[in-house]
Amino acid sequence: ANLSVNGSKVEFQQSGKGPDLLLLHSLLTELTVFDRIAPVLSANRRVTCVNLPGFGASAALALGSVAEYADHVAKTMDALALPADTAVFGNGFGAFVALELAIRHGRRFGQVAVRGMAEKVRAGGMPAVLDTAIGRMFPPAFAAAHPEVVAARKAALSPADPECFARACLALAALDLRPGL
Repeated sequence: ANLSVNGSKVEFQQSGKGPDLLLLHSLLTELTVFDRIAPVLSANRRVTCVNLPGFGASAALALGSVAEYADHVAKTMDALALPADTAVFGNGFGAFVALELAIRHGRRFGQVAVRGMAEKVRAGGMPAVLDTAIGRMFPPAFAAAHPEVVAARKAALSPADPECFARACLALAALDLRPGL
């Protein structure tokens, strides 16, 4: 499918139902690179794949920085009416676009997940975040098939100092590498 973003055509594919997930392709691919994994992810999520400018049927735009690509993706997300809790995954170049998207537009996408974990761990200690942490480490099917691995990871993470964990979460949420770059 195609949509118009500031008068420019953007090609996208969308499938599934559930929490939103946006996939951004690498410099050496385009949105069909996700054809094999999108159906699997679509079982539990609404998956959106977009072609960045000049790839596939998306219009070529004279963007000169990764920040400009991130701004374009933010406008595309608005045009697609993707909600504030949309998760974004980028591969290769798409990962850098996703990072700039978080830096430049992160506040508009609602609470950063690590900020939420910081609040939970401060309120309830490490047990309050163990299930969330495991959910980020292992796909549900793997976790269900390997409860011993899940139990071992929970046991290993449980003794972490909750306040240090919370501070690390907040440090990650505030990370801005631009000055060093």
